[in-house]
Amino acid sequence: MTEALIEGDTRLLAALAYGESSTANDSSEIGGIAYSVVNRCRAWGGKTISALKSSDPNYAYAWDGSNARFNRLINASNATIKADVGMSLAVSWAIAALNGKGQDPSNGGLWWDGLDFKTNYNNHPKVRDGFKFGNPAHNIFNVQEKKRLVIVR
Repeated sequence: MTEALIEGDTRLLAALAYGESSTANDSSEIGGIAYSVVNRCRAWGGKTISALKSSDPNYAYAWDGSNARFNRLINASNATIKADVGMSLAVSWAIAALNGKGQDPSNGGLWWDGLDFKTNYNNHPKVRDGFKFGNPAHNIFNVQEKKRLVIVR
């Protein structure tokens, strides 16, 4: 890998996908997170990953500095990243997602949530703000939707 491949938004996206994924380093999970972030950026008029972080800091929890896996990758040398299976997967998925190459494991998703969505349901910001599943099959934790009326002019 060259420095250019894991700098800037590529590194930020890889660190986010790695940090938000489980320690199992599941390729589809890491890829699904990377694609979800890029899909969200595209839906917001082509924002960069950095611009998404600036405009919606609550979009992801890993990038607030409290996530050990995110911090590990964001600060890792290229050699460390290359030697680590999970970090290497995250970089590969970040590059693929940013370039729109390959299969999108998120199936066009714009968000993802882990077990905290179920275990912290009543206090979760997405629950407080309101949410609706795009597909009932995505409700893997069997939680109730919190619909909210939004008027767009």
